Amino acid sequence: MNLVEALLTAAVGAPSGDNTQPWRFLVDAQSRRITVDIDPRRDPSPMNAAQRMSRLAVGAALENMLRTLAANHLRADWSIDPQSAAVTLDLPGSSGDLPARDEAVFQRVTNRRVYDARPVPKDVQDRLIRKTADVPEGVALHWIFDSHRLPELADLVSRADGMMFGVGAMRLALRANVRFDERYDARVAEGLSLASMEIARLAVPGFKFLTGLSDKWFQRLGGPGTFSRHARRLVASSSGMCIVTAADNRPKTDVLAGLAIQRAWLALTESGMSAQPMMTLAVLDNVLEQGSEAQRASLDRRLVEDVRARFHELVPESKGGRPAFLLRFGFAKPVSGRTGRLPWQQFCASPLGAAHKEREAAHV
Repeated sequence: MNLVEALLTAAVGAPSGDNTQPWRFLVDAQSRRITVDIDPRRDPSPMNAAQRMSRLAVGAALENMLRTLAANHLRADWSIDPQSAAVTLDLPGSSGDLPARDEAVFQRVTNRRVYDARPVPKDVQDRLIRKTADVPEGVALHWIFDSHRLPELADLVSRADGMMFGVGAMRLALRANVRFDERYDARVAEGLSLASMEIARLAVPGFKFLTGLSDKWFQRLGGPGTFSRHARRLVASSSGMCIVTAADNRPKTDVLAGLAIQRAWLALTESGMSAQPMMTLAVLDNVLEQGSEAQRASLDRRLVEDVRARFHELVPESKGGRPAFLLRFGFAKPVSGRTGRLPWQQFCASPLGAAHKEREAAHV
């Protein structure tokens, strides 16, 4: 495996909304340049209004590549296009095969279990803060370890979950990415397996039924409350939350926010801790600011603004920055299932992907 292949392998290991993997790679072998862009066809969900969640995924992929370079004592110049938010890496000269990879990149996983609410030891807190101290300008990363703050944060996330999943288009978008067509614990290459979502086998029919209901029946059968209660339990069981806030709405800032949260997530992984994105507040905020007219009309603006105001009350260190990413963390049993990834060649819009496939075929 050469340098470029190792970097792209690490990049596709990054998290993305519902495992949609919305990236597109362009490799210029002559100039040793990799460009990571968004393929808007990969995630048309209303939860990805204006492709913001996809840009977060590009930022996480960038962090994985930078970690892989660092694991091999290499560096690359990189930049973000201010308009498209495409990331460009200019790689160092030929380095031969790569003997090392960053194991945290491949061990990182979303753990949707209920955690055990164990406090984080002080030395681990210090290590997490130290490893994430250097975040890019335009974003800020906040660690919340105080257990007394969690109940109110749990209530906030709970309200946001009930509001978001009360919108039929968002509920159906989630449902479309759940792999009901695969066996329960399949390591699916796209979307979410039922095991990775920690849905009990006996609860699968109920989940499928509930998420497929019309808004009228979803409300009548208490659907919003079901999602709210589950979200509250998840956050309340955590050891803390890591929150990334952004100073503005620029596409470049979205990428930097994705890089920052991935840096935190990998630090948690190295510390033996579990983590799960809790993104409904960030999604609601984004839809209100950047969604289409129809998407904005599906929300109660007053309620979303109330939740946003409450966020700033509970997280005063945000200093008015918009909530870009919320990640709960703690200690939990291993996940019941993991999601897989499509091969990086599938996202590569350059001859490199075709050449790799030819080499693979030659060895069959």
